[in-house]
Amino acid sequence: MNFDYSPLSRKLTPEELQAYQAGGISFFAHPASKIFAIIGGVAFLGLIAAMSIVLLVSKASPWFLIVFIVFVIFMVGGAALSAYQRHQRNSKLFTFAKVNNLQLVINRTGSFHPGIIFTQGHGQVTREALVFANGSEIGNFEYTTGSGKNRQVHKWGYMTAKLACKLPHMLLDACCFTI
Repeated sequence: MNFDYSPLSRKLTPEELQAYQAGGISFFAHPASKIFAIIGGVAFLGLIAAMSIVLLVSKASPWFLIVFIVFVIFMVGGAALSAYQRHQRNSKLFTFAKVNNLQLVINRTGSFHPGIIFTQGHGQVTREALVFANGSEIGNFEYTTGSGKNRQVHKWGYMTAKLACKLPHMLLDACCFTI
């Protein structure tokens, strides 16, 4: 199979960005993402309002107010930059999939494959995956184990492939390989 990798490395055209946005894939693909974004936004605005009122009523040093405002600007800027970078990554993956006749899956919740990493933990999400015409799939999967202070997110890259005969599931872990 020959693939056209150019959408991953070049700047996308406005038409390609429009096709991505019209494709129905968004940063808020998971239903809970919208709720958390709204609650987080309201809480953040409430925090800014409360801090501003406290600073004005207490007649605190103007330097403290300036530091607080700079902190808020950096936080909002960091969140905006993160959202922009995710949008760029997803739009490039969408265009790559479209050009190469692949299906792109983003933020699919639950486990859809057999195997040890797909049956562990809770909060299972396929962050992004490319599905080929023959049913093979390459993607990034994550799940959560534990709770509270012991909570840990496990992230895996995976590939599924249809084989002519049955084989046991294989787990190749490159981080633990030593010679």
